[in-house]
Amino acid sequence: MKKYKNYPGVKNPPKKTKFTYPNGFKLKGEVVDEVRIKTTGKGGDYLFVIQKIEYEEPPDETKENPWIRFGYYRKEHNEKRYRWGSQTTFHIDIDSTNEIIKKAIYEGIMLSSDK
Repeated sequence: MKKYKNYPGVKNPPKKTKFTYPNGFKLKGEVVDEVRIKTTGKGGDYLFVIQKIEYEEPPDETKENPWIRFGYYRKEHNEKRYRWGSQTTFHIDIDSTNEIIKKAIYEGIMLSSDK
């Protein structure tokens, strides 16, 4: 079983997730895996995540599970617990995720050659 570093306020997978679209469609699923990186800056402490999600009923009937969500947790420097901070996240099926990341790399938006 994968080990996750513990961060106060952040549950480790597997964990439930839900969202209601403005049109009333309810999306329910489970975060089955995620990767995290912690950053600290003048705006606070952030825990950026990429999550792999399995939905009970995927939001697009032409796409299958899993789906990928990019998001973040945040806290003020003096706070002890992180809280979900993402209001708008990158949330898309896995094939489209791979496609857009490959395109971003190919077009030089990601993976800077400076490093």
